[in-house]
Amino acid sequence: MTEKRGPYVARWWEGGVKRKRTFARKTDRDAFTAERRRRLALGETPVPTPDITLAEMMELYWSQHAVPNLAPLTREGYLSRWDVHIRPRLGGYPLRQLTPLVVGQFLVDRRRAGVGEPTVRLCAMTLSSVLSLAVRQERIASNPVSRVKVPKPRALREIAPVAPVLVERLRGLLAPGDATLVSAFAYAGLRPVEARALTVGDVGRDELVIDASKTGRRRRVTILAPLGQDLREHLMREGIRDGLVFPWIDTKGRYDRWRERVYKPAAAKVGLGDDAIPYDLRGSFASLLVWEGRTMLEVATQLGHSVAVCEQHYARVFATYDPAKRTDATSAVIAAREGRESGLG
Repeated sequence: MTEKRGPYVARWWEGGVKRKRTFARKTDRDAFTAERRRRLALGETPVPTPDITLAEMMELYWSQHAVPNLAPLTREGYLSRWDVHIRPRLGGYPLRQLTPLVVGQFLVDRRRAGVGEPTVRLCAMTLSSVLSLAVRQERIASNPVSRVKVPKPRALREIAPVAPVLVERLRGLLAPGDATLVSAFAYAGLRPVEARALTVGDVGRDELVIDASKTGRRRRVTILAPLGQDLREHLMREGIRDGLVFPWIDTKGRYDRWRERVYKPAAAKVGLGDDAIPYDLRGSFASLLVWEGRTMLEVATQLGHSVAVCEQHYARVFATYDPAKRTDATSAVIAAREGRESGLG
């Protein structure tokens, strides 16, 4: 008479997921279950799965967390830091060997290699996010990054709105296409990555349709009449009927060169400072909306971020708004173009 053999299945919840493991013998399954219960009772990590490397964990993290939950632009940043900084130095480590000492030394080595503090901090954030999933899946007992001193982020760069009169002076120093690009930043609040991706099909009669890669959401931005005129003239002048509206900044590298070689010299000439960047012009659009009497929710919706972020960046603009001096945004831009006083500088 032969003994009946398996399969004998142990089932348990791990990181919010129901898991199972099959054994050929009942005694092996019972021993596994008993050891798991013993570890739980002692407050230890019940490790039912074999140790894996950080690189293997990253693959799980990418499919189970990053792709379903993170915006495309955020994923791009995580992947860049992983490929350049983390994988070459820590990817082969088994998870349980990633102690606070190892993680701390990794961050120190990055600093010594000349990597800036913001990038070091973002590397720590990326690593922490991956290892947080490992904790939830009970592959490690705790996240070692939480026990390492990570550089604190610097205070947010204050965004000082650029008045329409300065925007117009800046535009006057640029070639027509570049001037239209500045209009898109200042009068529609586009992020650089959004301007790079803007297509003719996104430009409607009364609104721009923006696929915001930073947030993963689509938004519609009302086109102010002066911007609408700029865009129509630009497309006709350049003979652009489809594709990108601003093809000369179609990649990040080409945009960066445009910013350094074209935008910054012109911005310095009109008094915006040597550190002025096109992103600051979002504040100009925000200011125009605020002085129209728009609510914080309406401004946040047009700019494509949360009310909390809107308040964080533009609280001072809202504080200076005087309802008695309410100014129509289109009128303010037209007045600036005609050299008249708009009430906004």
